Amino acid sequence: MKEASTDFPFPLTAENIIHQQVPTPELLKTFFQTLITGSSEKPSSRVDRYINSLCDDCLFTSTKGAIKPVKHTCLGLGLKSITGSRKVIEILNHFGHCLHYNTIEELETDLAISIEEQSSTTPSELQCTDGLSTSLAWDNFDHNNETLSGKDTLHDTVGICYQNIMQVDETCSNDKENQPNLPTNKKRLRKRTLDSGSHNIIEPYRKKPRIDKFVYHEKISAAPSHLKQMTQRDFLWTMACYLSAKTPMWIGWNSRYTEDTLPLQRIGYMDNIKLPPTRLDVVAETLKKSQKVAEECKQKYIVVHYDLAIAKPAKQIQSTESPVYDNVFICFGPFHIQLAYFASLGYIIEDSGITDILIDCEALGSGSLKVLLHGKHYNRCKRLHPIIFLALRHLHLKEFLAKYPLPQAVCKAIEQLSKNQRHDVVEEIEQSQEMQQLMCTYESFLQDTRCVLHGKTAQFWIHYTDLVHLQVDFAMDGNF
Repeated sequence: MKEASTDFPFPLTAENIIHQQVPTPELLKTFFQTLITGSSEKPSSRVDRYINSLCDDCLFTSTKGAIKPVKHTCLGLGLKSITGSRKVIEILNHFGHCLHYNTIEELETDLAISIEEQSSTTPSELQCTDGLSTSLAWDNFDHNNETLSGKDTLHDTVGICYQNIMQVDETCSNDKENQPNLPTNKKRLRKRTLDSGSHNIIEPYRKKPRIDKFVYHEKISAAPSHLKQMTQRDFLWTMACYLSAKTPMWIGWNSRYTEDTLPLQRIGYMDNIKLPPTRLDVVAETLKKSQKVAEECKQKYIVVHYDLAIAKPAKQIQSTESPVYDNVFICFGPFHIQLAYFASLGYIIEDSGITDILIDCEALGSGSLKVLLHGKHYNRCKRLHPIIFLALRHLHLKEFLAKYPLPQAVCKAIEQLSKNQRHDVVEEIEQSQEMQQLMCTYESFLQDTRCVLHGKTAQFWIHYTDLVHLQVDFAMDGNF
């Protein structure tokens, strides 16, 4: 096995790292499986992970590091990226759990050189084929190093490129597949530092771009076909939470009972730009790189996501240089859009008294009230607004059921959901005649509340729950 082991190829890619150099012998896996489980039956995913870990340790230690298993390579690279501590990696290396620190640095440098020397702008993990909905996102990567002068801190521009994973015709041309495979057993001298080349120099942008006027066209389109189904499922979730306290929250509920039909996506990393992203020359460079990706993937247009600080100069450059960048569809980052939306929700409930209830029931600390109202803490806002939504809808549903009793067939069907966690069972309940009639009646009752037939206070809170429901649905649908 030691003689059969090969060195990592060059240029090096992420697939080369996660690919096992030498296949794990089946006899070794059988030995550890019998040792841990005492049987030859198929183990669980957790036990299988333990078996593979022990097999990798045996291969690494018995060959004195000649075979570099996936565990030892990825664990070292991951710890160096997360902690940046050489001491942690050296301790694990002494116990035979990861590669040496110098080897990790050499692999990182090979990855960086491979990315810089590749001929195409599109990441090597992706396919240069039309019809895969290739898109990009650019953002800043900041690391405020402690320096005496405050200079030389890390403010880079990073980008990711993502596309759908679909079966493509083998006859489709792919430039990456036409490249010759380099031998993997060739010994070469690796570097531990990366020399900055001239290709990192970007063209300066000396114009002062601006947008004279912003034309906004409102287009009213028909509601999506699945919107009605999602509304029914949300009502079913509200009913399940009302009848049982063990019902999970909205995300857990949909992960159990909603089938995701969207295609999986593969992500690749663009070449790093060693400059802050708010500079005009850097923004122009990201637009050029995005156009190159669209050209290589044979797409007429391409969607690019920026956060607000980068999207504003990008729109200005696009307007000034029109029609050069007209095939780039600039989108504002969904994270910042949701934060702004959370701030508007906080403005609505600021003096309503609901915040005092949150503090009294210890769902929110008194010192964290401002970050909720101003939308400054994403995770806290994403957690608390659905909780308030559910509590208010429970009160509204209680008044509804006092006037329109719940059918026994619907009640029994919802109770059976905890035992049959399948999406087809949910669809069967939603399409039943009793549930359709109940939802129609509740929608009419809800509309009466919106029309102030149940008082202005009820109208105010139903308006708030409608806004939260909009955010939750669009966040799941990917439109935010």
